[in-house]
Amino acid sequence: MFSKWFGLTADDTRVILTAGIAAGFGAVFGTPLTGAIFAMEVLTIGRIQYTALIPCPVAAIVGDVTVLAWGVHHESYHIAIVPVGHNILSAYLPLDVVLLGKVMVASIAFGLTSYLFAETVHGVKTAFNRLIKIKWLIPFVGGLIVILLTILLGKPDYLGLGVRPPHPDAITISSAFNTGGSDTGAGYGKPFTLQ
Repeated sequence: MFSKWFGLTADDTRVILTAGIAAGFGAVFGTPLTGAIFAMEVLTIGRIQYTALIPCPVAAIVGDVTVLAWGVHHESYHIAIVPVGHNILSAYLPLDVVLLGKVMVASIAFGLTSYLFAETVHGVKTAFNRLIKIKWLIPFVGGLIVILLTILLGKPDYLGLGVRPPHPDAITISSAFNTGGSDTGAGYGKPFTLQ
């Protein structure tokens, strides 16, 4: 609607939408750089939209700063790092070849998962647009699917941001950093609620 009012092109609208996603992630999670990268990945799979390279980080930083100005604080995540080795170099540059290999394998897996997520989002959107001709019914049907999945799973763990637990045994981002704080299928639950 605003695009039509201001006479914006489809490309301009896409940049504004991408910047809006980046601002949302920057504001909600306090991760402006990650928010900007995520926003550009989701809307342009495998291609960098150069016109969004400046608006996305700026919007994400403004979103983060705005939330902080209101006195809202983001969740802090603490991951203990244990020094490796006993030589003087390891005090300044802890390098473990096995750990480095694991990080490389994990990075590839995370990249492929991100790609799969973005492709799935676009596939679901395409399928819904083809199957449901009345556009306002699409989010309604999507909401019903999320409600049905929540009922089938029997717990609301995957609703919301995954930061504040809806019940004491809930799986959250913070609990996933602890032993027994998540289960094997937890990684599949959240993406379905984002669709």
